[in-house]
Amino acid sequence: MRHPFYLALMLVAAMAGHAAIADTVTMHDGRKFTGTIVVQGDPKVVMIDTQFGRLQFRAGDVLKVDYEAAAKDPPTGSPLSTSTPQRPATQPEPEVGTLAAGDRELFIRAVAESEKALTASEGLAVWTRFAADHRTGSLAGPAKTRLAQWQERVDKNLVRFGPTWIPRADADRRAAKADELFAQAAKADNADEAARLLDAAAASNPYRADIPFAKAKRIIKAGRTPQAVAAFDAVLTLTPDQPAAMNNLGVLMARDKNFARAFLHLARAASLLDSDVVLDNIDAALVLAREADAPKADIAAAERQVRQIVDAWHKAGKHVGQTRWGNSWVAQAQIDQMNDAIARAETQITINAQKKVGLERDLIIAEKNSDDARAEFNKRMNQEGETAAVRDLAERLARARNVVKKLAEDIRKLDKENTDLLAKQSIPPHATKLVLLDADGKTELSSFPVGKEATDLNLPGAEKPKANE
Repeated sequence: MRHPFYLALMLVAAMAGHAAIADTVTMHDGRKFTGTIVVQGDPKVVMIDTQFGRLQFRAGDVLKVDYEAAAKDPPTGSPLSTSTPQRPATQPEPEVGTLAAGDRELFIRAVAESEKALTASEGLAVWTRFAADHRTGSLAGPAKTRLAQWQERVDKNLVRFGPTWIPRADADRRAAKADELFAQAAKADNADEAARLLDAAAASNPYRADIPFAKAKRIIKAGRTPQAVAAFDAVLTLTPDQPAAMNNLGVLMARDKNFARAFLHLARAASLLDSDVVLDNIDAALVLAREADAPKADIAAAERQVRQIVDAWHKAGKHVGQTRWGNSWVAQAQIDQMNDAIARAETQITINAQKKVGLERDLIIAEKNSDDARAEFNKRMNQEGETAAVRDLAERLARARNVVKKLAEDIRKLDKENTDLLAKQSIPPHATKLVLLDADGKTELSSFPVGKEATDLNLPGAEKPKANE
């Protein structure tokens, strides 16, 4: 059964008269967005019109784009190619197909600028300037059409509501209702009541990302992690670059041992949020991954992501001359010294291991000689008593035993030296908890410890879930 939040989104989309959606953008972290791909000429950007409005992603964050199956040819300038059948993507505006390349680019830029408008007056200003600049030529007609469209929105006092334009009075009513329910949820005594009120607020205004974020905060305190994951996913659907939601999803995925997705979310959050907390979360997730014997490829990818983040921070002038060591920043010179010491220690350990092999071989021979000398001594002693020859055998036995003792002592010294060399190697400090962040990306919501004994969320003041939760 779908969550009421998503039902509300679909209901609003249906009321807005959206066409059937067919294209799908799949992110590296597993999220999917369906709608109509927008061809906008920038290969570094992927744009898609969805029931949530027009969403924009960095091409590097997108795994693939699937176009409607009834395909003939991939769209010119499509953001990503796939092995699935493709169709010509619907152009962002119907007038584009009749324009020359240069005019098409100018027109698309104007469309993109007007789409950012929050009020009809802002959009009208864009097309007023555009129409004034293109009174003649191929762009004059499309400009007049757009100008008339936006003038009608101004005349009807329409305002943007997600992907649609509705009367201001209707928008104000919806906003006021959502505000009222949101405030009631903040005062609710338990997570169930808060979730119910927030679902109602989302139904009134499904385009506010703070509503599902608030819901996630309440239900996670009740220990309902799967529902919290769904709520944070809803936040990222509305605001794909919300770093706190990405961080929190990464934390919850790490707790669920879904390390591949956890590291993707956390690395993305770290690239957007200048915060050591997120890097500490990656370190804590690495601790959990190693304890859980996670795939080495996932661990190596996470370690590589940390290095890339550090490199990006260096380029931005942050922590110059330092690098991450566990969950701390250490001067690169100190790391180099430690690496040199480790290399020297590893070389000495290898030499000692080779020496030990030779000593153990000599010890085997010496023990055999000692055993032979003891056997000969006992035999002659029984036969002859304490004669000069027997006394010589006794001295030979003593020398053999001394050789064995010396070799055994040398082997123990090598073992101790190797143990000391290993003990002197510095071990990086590691994060001891995974931290959930509030929407501002700074305030700690709650945390839970990492380690073999840490299996449950440690949420101060957490609500106890009911039996049926």
